[in-house]
Amino acid sequence: MNQRASKILVFRIGSLGDTIVALPAFEEIRRQHPTSKITLLSNRDLSNPERVFAAQVVENNGIFDDYLAYPSNAAGTKLSKELIKLTLEIRSRKYDLLYYLPPRVRTLSQQKRDKLFFRLCGIKAFLGFESYKNRFLDLETTPKYVSVEKEADFLLSCIEGSLKGKADDSASTTFGETPDAIPKISLSNEEIRQAVERIKYSGVKEGSLLIAVCPGAKWQSKIWPIENYIFVIRALITDFDITPLIFGDRTEREIGERLIKDLGRGVNYAGCLTIRESASVISKTTLYLGNDTGTMHLAAAVGVPCVAVFASIDWVGRWHPAGIGHTVFRTKVDCEVCMLSECPFDNLCMKKIDAESVLQACRERLSGLR
Repeated sequence: MNQRASKILVFRIGSLGDTIVALPAFEEIRRQHPTSKITLLSNRDLSNPERVFAAQVVENNGIFDDYLAYPSNAAGTKLSKELIKLTLEIRSRKYDLLYYLPPRVRTLSQQKRDKLFFRLCGIKAFLGFESYKNRFLDLETTPKYVSVEKEADFLLSCIEGSLKGKADDSASTTFGETPDAIPKISLSNEEIRQAVERIKYSGVKEGSLLIAVCPGAKWQSKIWPIENYIFVIRALITDFDITPLIFGDRTEREIGERLIKDLGRGVNYAGCLTIRESASVISKTTLYLGNDTGTMHLAAAVGVPCVAVFASIDWVGRWHPAGIGHTVFRTKVDCEVCMLSECPFDNLCMKKIDAESVLQACRERLSGLR
């Protein structure tokens, strides 16, 4: 049945980072179903409500044939109407199979609700539910001080376990046993050419050593003090004559402007580029320095080493950038794995991260280029 499915729906919602870490799982689904019509059900892009957010990440790579929008940002009556509309749309398409790849903190009640929803949509065959069920992360029962496998590895192992016909009891729950899944974003020659032109016309001196910087984040609890970024980048300007390129969305443009004003150099691309345009420009940089954001995963996916500053709000290792050559800073605090977007303790875990240590990590990476 799974191999013969002609119409497949893949459920994966979340932000930019959630989409990027799911790329290896997406690719495995396409490999298993080379001739099937595969649709991704994901979030709407808030800046363009007519477009599915994740489509910007995976466009032109041959994984998905179509996209559907999940109304995760609607509320109340509007949400009910949106869900009814979505249910009817999915039913009309008559999907043979659903791949279930939700965020890893979906509770048992949410999982049951999801399965009921997709049954109402007329889908009878599911992959992913059983592999996911006993391996999701639970705030009440999962120990908070353990390292967990990376999200990309977890998603791929759920897919592989389901495809082999083995559910939770046969899928490994020992962290690290699944081979590393490395999300990669392939850029076209034209995208690279445009990135080079974009950097040139931004006034950056030819031959400059470029670093990508993301000093903001959607969650206030994930933001390292801007004074620390100024300290680190100013020292790197002195030592290596680097030029910082600032990334982020429109809400992070202001912090980018302040950073450049204090440093006296740099280009602020925050809120000015599409996801793939950002990936193309970042691919021309030597290093990513910034918070735990989708931009960090974007940098890792185009092969740029990351020096990343992590809040202690999630399990250790879950969102570490995939691949080699990365350095992650994270501190231990009593309140870790809080999952709070707003910190009630003045971002204590972030403020405990020493700027001098982060600077040294950047120096070690850049010194190898001399």
